[in-house]
Amino acid sequence: MNPKQIKFLALLLAFLAGAVFLKSRLRPADLAVEEYQSLNLSFDAAAVAQIEIIQPRGSQKANTVTLVQTGGHWVVADLWNTLADETKVAEFLGELNSASGEIRTQDPGLYPDFGLQDDSAYRVRLLDAEGKHPVELFIGTKKAGYEGLFIRKAGEPAVFFSTANLFGRMGIYGDPATSDLRPGAWSDTRLFRFQSGDVGRFEIYARDPAGNRVLLSSCAKKDQDKNGWQFMRKDLPFAIDSGKVSKYLESLQSMRFSAVMSPGAKELDWENYAAEILLLPENGKAVLEARILKQETAPGEAVYAVRISGEDAAYAIDDYTFDAIISGDALFFKDNPLEIDEKTTVKLVLHEGTKQRQLLPLEGELSAESRSLLDGVMNFEVKKIEITQENQTAPALDGKYLIEVQNQGDAAPWFIEIGEASGGEKNDHPALRRGHYYRLTVSEETVSAVFPGPEAPEAAVSAPLT
Repeated sequence: MNPKQIKFLALLLAFLAGAVFLKSRLRPADLAVEEYQSLNLSFDAAAVAQIEIIQPRGSQKANTVTLVQTGGHWVVADLWNTLADETKVAEFLGELNSASGEIRTQDPGLYPDFGLQDDSAYRVRLLDAEGKHPVELFIGTKKAGYEGLFIRKAGEPAVFFSTANLFGRMGIYGDPATSDLRPGAWSDTRLFRFQSGDVGRFEIYARDPAGNRVLLSSCAKKDQDKNGWQFMRKDLPFAIDSGKVSKYLESLQSMRFSAVMSPGAKELDWENYAAEILLLPENGKAVLEARILKQETAPGEAVYAVRISGEDAAYAIDDYTFDAIISGDALFFKDNPLEIDEKTTVKLVLHEGTKQRQLLPLEGELSAESRSLLDGVMNFEVKKIEITQENQTAPALDGKYLIEVQNQGDAAPWFIEIGEASGGEKNDHPALRRGHYYRLTVSEETVSAVFPGPEAPEAAVSAPLT
């Protein structure tokens, strides 16, 4: 084949390829309009006052979600008017407003192929304040691949294929034909809703073993200091860390409940609560009041129900969340609560029985072992303050261990007394600061970092205890 023939064949192939491409792009006008017809779902989201989503379930009662705007907030009417997640509602309306698609059929006889029959498809209705329907549509129960779905507007025959994430926005992540529409998927699961700046003080109460109501924590903002906090209980052994108080309030704001409990929860014995939390302004009406009820479900197992003042429903939380709420004032002690400083601490002596180990003041270089013990004292951590009645006398403790401290400015040494471990799984130790009312609990890890045991050799001996 000569060069002219090759050139001719190349031109012919290019022409044929171009013709095929052009033909594939050209369609009759009526067909093009039909296949790429817009859904025309555009509406004013700000005018929507109610959202209804209905999932038929054959002979069973249909699942429904009804979201209603009231008092400037969205609520889940099917969930005892609990607050709805405003972001989820806005995203759902936005997804509807921007939905687009390609027409697949206008034949009602083919609706079963898309799961779009009236008695099987999801129905979505948007109503304005007057009860009119700006938008009403059906969503088929048969998906097209991972992201695709089928939609038809009420009163119109056209079926559209769309990639709008409507099922995801409705909390349906499995097979739409078998998954349940759940009102709980729309709820605002924040347990406590408040602004930190509104809180001027707070109080946390719990029950002691005898069932008495006792104070776990009481803190208030310092005068003239927006970020400063102070303990309201006067006999606590260590100083407060205001930053830890602020972090605690932030943690309350991030807590989530696991489920909304039925209105029957209102009939429970809320006077016999396990804990109570009060968030109060510096003056005026309470920011938030909540009671927590403990219900034993099995030996060693419990469910906690939380009821917020002014709300109809109660909320379920787990052990971890309950424990975080009732942490108590020990959570707010400063790091290095004994305020040990190598340069300014006048005296630091560890006592274990008749043995004494002086760590400060420094006499030359600290050995590696003494350095480890000093670090243990500086990292001393109180696990909790024991629940006690306010009218009891200061507790006595025949402690096995003593930490003797005199810091700069102290008129005389003072002592942290630590008792024998309690045994059991946690193996905690009782402790107290002599002359102070509250008994403390410290962990075995904290104690062993300061008193590592009989295998540790004795160091220099200080003056005997008086």
